[in-house]
Amino acid sequence: MKLRGQTKRFQILPIFVGLMVFISGLTVVHAEALTAVDCKTGNSREAMVTNQKVIRAEPTNVAAHVGLARCYIRQGQVGFAEQSAVKALSLDAKDVEALLIMGEVYRHKKQWQMARSHYEKAILQDPNESRAYLGLSTALTGLGKPQEADVAFEKAKALSGISVP
Repeated sequence: MKLRGQTKRFQILPIFVGLMVFISGLTVVHAEALTAVDCKTGNSREAMVTNQKVIRAEPTNVAAHVGLARCYIRQGQVGFAEQSAVKALSLDAKDVEALLIMGEVYRHKKQWQMARSHYEKAILQDPNESRAYLGLSTALTGLGKPQEADVAFEKAKALSGISVP
């Protein structure tokens, strides 16, 4: 059963969301900054809402898709995290954060070779990304390559500046 005006309402919704973002003074840049703050303070629900608003207003916003994926992974919603990260990578195949999230997704699934592949791709994009080396270390351990894992772990420690005995 189709209600009268239902089609028009769904056609107008994206325009309404965009207008609300404009009226509230929340530009895409502001939304991205708010999302970064929300995720760091642990307010993932608010960060998710902000990311979703940005995505509705600007569907090709890579940072919003990555932010949403990060929120999902922190909540343990691996499937949704994967969907968001895949979308981000479809828009920018070299996005380091999206590659790291995909590495985490495959780590959760214990698909070590796929995790390794994504961490290595992240390292190619940013050789100074300590999180990529740490993830690579975990993937290599899962693959039964302890010597290679140790080398990656040492690189992660050196890049992060953390002293671990």
